[in-house]
Amino acid sequence: PHGIYSEENWDKVREVLVPIGADLGPADLDELLVDFPEEQRARVGGFVGAVFRFYADLGYAYLELNPFVAVGDEVVPLDAVARLDDTEAFWHAKDWGAVEFPSAFGGKLTDEERYITSLDEKSGASLKLTILNPGGRIWTMIAGGGASVIYADTVADLGHCDALANYGEYSGTPNTEETYLYARTILKLM
Repeated sequence: PHGIYSEENWDKVREVLVPIGADLGPADLDELLVDFPEEQRARVGGFVGAVFRFYADLGYAYLELNPFVAVGDEVVPLDAVARLDDTEAFWHAKDWGAVEFPSAFGGKLTDEERYITSLDEKSGASLKLTILNPGGRIWTMIAGGGASVIYADTVADLGHCDALANYGEYSGTPNTEETYLYARTILKLM
């Protein structure tokens, strides 16, 4: 594409679909680099391949370099947009550094939600808690993300949305201590 004007030039955008877990191979790069001068293809191809490995190895959800230029022996990105997914934070905390994710829809987390988030960040398991209605009479402690969604949907379908106090789940084989701390937090809230 032509730099910052890619939105106006979608017909010139080159796209290569790379299956999850696969590498971006030379044949894929050939397809991407068809509009580049022959003498730049190897250099730009090496850059694109390295950026793809960077993207995949560090758990990015989205990475755009637009535009980048080839100058002499260098390829230089002039602008970048990146998106990280907080579900990768556990695996890449050391690589990413002190990245803070905003709470959904700009809401403020309660002390209990912040506590469960901190447990989740230190665990390979998934521990989630959202307080919907602190005065609600239906409190859940569901093992499994899919089960928690089905349960919350069923409560809503039965007309008891206003009574649902929380949404959450613990899954991915949390250890005994994590499960205890999660349960203790729910019981405290009740």
